[in-house]
Amino acid sequence: MARVEGIKYYLVPDFSKVSLTVVNGALSQAFFSLSLGMGILITYGSYFGREDNIPQSTRMVAIADTSIAFFAGLLILPAIFAFDPNTNTDDLSTSSVGLIFSFLPKIFLSMQMAVGYTGASIVALVFFTLVFFAALTSLVSIIEIPISCWIDELKMSRKKAVLLQAGLLAAFAIPATMSLGMSDFFTNFTSYGGVTKSFFDLVSDVFYETILPLVGFTVCIFCSYRWKASGLSEEISKGDPAYEGSLLQKYINFSLGSVIPAVLLVVFLSTVYQIYL
Repeated sequence: MARVEGIKYYLVPDFSKVSLTVVNGALSQAFFSLSLGMGILITYGSYFGREDNIPQSTRMVAIADTSIAFFAGLLILPAIFAFDPNTNTDDLSTSSVGLIFSFLPKIFLSMQMAVGYTGASIVALVFFTLVFFAALTSLVSIIEIPISCWIDELKMSRKKAVLLQAGLLAAFAIPATMSLGMSDFFTNFTSYGGVTKSFFDLVSDVFYETILPLVGFTVCIFCSYRWKASGLSEEISKGDPAYEGSLLQKYINFSLGSVIPAVLLVVFLSTVYQIYL
């Protein structure tokens, strides 16, 4: 019965809890999960050949990413309710960090009754090893953006670009780690929106919550009104001749120049209002 409650919590929507904050959080997560608004796809796209089919590749990425996320939730949330039927759903909605490092370890501890301490430890070790490699592969895709820029624009060697990026990452990662209670200075780093924020909160609010929709908005404007829809269509058609004149082309040209930037602008402005004002 507890597992059923977990499935219901995951699949049955509660519209009373849908707010602008929830919508913003969902869109921010979608941007982060699909690597939108960071320049990652632009960097990866620069390695595409002329014959590569861009629409087909984007469909595969979107379907694979969404499917994996959906089935992961379908596995994890019922398991949480099965081991603890009294789980506080408000805690589950706070962040994925709390889900991974607070709730899942409790599940692994509870597994000792079924597979013993050694078996539970092996499962936990495998899981967190996979989390480590997932974070590592995401990091590689993100840091390739400035590295590629420095190599192409500043003519730096890859070794020097990687070392510079590693130094910058350390400069941000060390204070962010210390802001989780290790240092009072970084834990109470600043205050805005009437709330005291840590250095980690500041980085998350600026680079995750705020910057992603803003960059997505500017990319839409650039593609539609600077590069022009004709230039975008011409580039896509090189790998997919059927794209020219298709319904997909008409949809992309229309939405990219109107609906999508309007939604992203609203998300950006509402995020600024909620977080900083």
